[in-house]
Amino acid sequence: MSGSPRYVVVSLAGDDAEIVRQGRTAAETFTQLFLEPYVIEGERYHPGEDAVLHGVLLATRDASVVTVPIWTWPGQDGAPRFLCQASDDGSPPAISVFAASAGELLDELTAQLAQPG
Repeated sequence: MSGSPRYVVVSLAGDDAEIVRQGRTAAETFTQLFLEPYVIEGERYHPGEDAVLHGVLLATRDASVVTVPIWTWPGQDGAPRFLCQASDDGSPPAISVFAASAGELLDELTAQLAQPG
């Protein structure tokens, strides 16, 4: 019997690390977003040259533990940009969320992780 996949979003923006979102996801969604290779379709974003680590998405199912960095950097207009993405070469994990705020990033991550596989 396998355990239900879980995820935790940890913010490193303050003085101490803080869990800012957590929940469960479907086994199919976990497999699709974190374990399987994917076809590169559409635009994949890249952190700016001055990007700093803002946090991390941790996802786990049984013995599988996956980490995906969350980057932030100022856009050309000076407003912050946020990206949760590990790579863009077709190797897992496939999850990629680009947002204009930390709150928007959390909401979009939650929406993607809530979708069935």
